[in-house]
Amino acid sequence: MNKKAKYIMIDLLKILVVIVFIYTVEVVCSIAIGRPIFAIKEDNVYKGLFFDVYNCSEYAVPQIVPKNRMFACSEVKVKDYKNYMLVADVSNSCDETLYLDGDRKIYLYCIDKIFVMDQYSVLTDLNTFINKDIEKLDLFLENRYEGEMYDDGGSISYVVEFGDTKLRVDRCNSLNGNKNIYIGTEDMKFMCS
Repeated sequence: MNKKAKYIMIDLLKILVVIVFIYTVEVVCSIAIGRPIFAIKEDNVYKGLFFDVYNCSEYAVPQIVPKNRMFACSEVKVKDYKNYMLVADVSNSCDETLYLDGDRKIYLYCIDKIFVMDQYSVLTDLNTFINKDIEKLDLFLENRYEGEMYDDGGSISYVVEFGDTKLRVDRCNSLNGNKNIYIGTEDMKFMCS
């Protein structure tokens, strides 16, 4: 093998190493931060060098697909919140507190503060967790806790346990139009009717 061919082989090997390195960085970043590091964002898609990452909604797990492959957002899996937990500071006084005001309200009974704890034991204020989107709380409750459904139009009552404390969460869907959520201690009466 002559000297010129040897240098060409070394240069090709260097190019191959750089391509493998960029590919690896793009895969790791797609998994770790939800998008390729070398990416252009178009709507809900990060278009990378080797992969496209689809973020269909804030509840969705980002989907990593090979470059230019057809993909529909309806195929995205929903985050299930199985490792999350509702945690509260129980109050000495049992006053009703309007926690979140909107189309659907959240009321607290005998509770000073309410949090969601993730799988790493990080506490997030419930208001921050749902970010004004009560449907995220609905999804969290449905996927994390067993509920008892009532014949009033579809209201559901959940018993939430953490440590020695039990909470009751009433998610209303009554025929009289009550769509609010009530969170209180386990002795709170059913609030949806």
